[in-house]
Amino acid sequence: MNFSRYICSLMVLLCISNIYAQRPVYYLMGRPADYTYNNAVHTIADSWKIDVGYAGFDVIEQFGFEQLNHYNDSVSKVIATQTGIGEVWIDSFFLMVRLEDERQDALRTQLVKILSEEIKLLSAEFVEPFFLFERHHRTLRYTCYLVGQKREGEDKSFQVKAAWKVNKKRGKFRRIRKTSALLPFTINVNGIG
Repeated sequence: MNFSRYICSLMVLLCISNIYAQRPVYYLMGRPADYTYNNAVHTIADSWKIDVGYAGFDVIEQFGFEQLNHYNDSVSKVIATQTGIGEVWIDSFFLMVRLEDERQDALRTQLVKILSEEIKLLSAEFVEPFFLFERHHRTLRYTCYLVGQKREGEDKSFQVKAAWKVNKKRGKFRRIRKTSALLPFTINVNGIG
């Protein structure tokens, strides 16, 4: 009898730990933001070990608003516990996103000034090249990627044309890659990945 209780308790603990081991996904409703804002959302969500996605019409049609709100409420409780912030986690999260977006925008402005000639040359080969950022851990060190889609050819995936390491505190950029490569993260909402 005690052995079966022990096994049952162990199974419950494994299920609960499995829920917390996976990254909870919180869905936003409405029209997705542009790639720069979603890059900041991705950065902060990654540092908080959560995922934030947009519930498109397909998700809303499949589950409905009520079911999606119920799901988000349960995920919100898990995130509140996981972060230790409590029920106001969403306010803190979007404050951090706004600050991250401002940091990335400042870096983007610096890069455009430094690389204006290179961007003009790339515009002939790529459709509107843009910068995406990957923040390293919880520091202010970034890898900046110049990303674009080729104008010609069948391959329409987003490619990295160049990359730089930057320390936001020092404000110095160091080029690390000259060849095309795939982006090491995705922003599915904007089709980048």
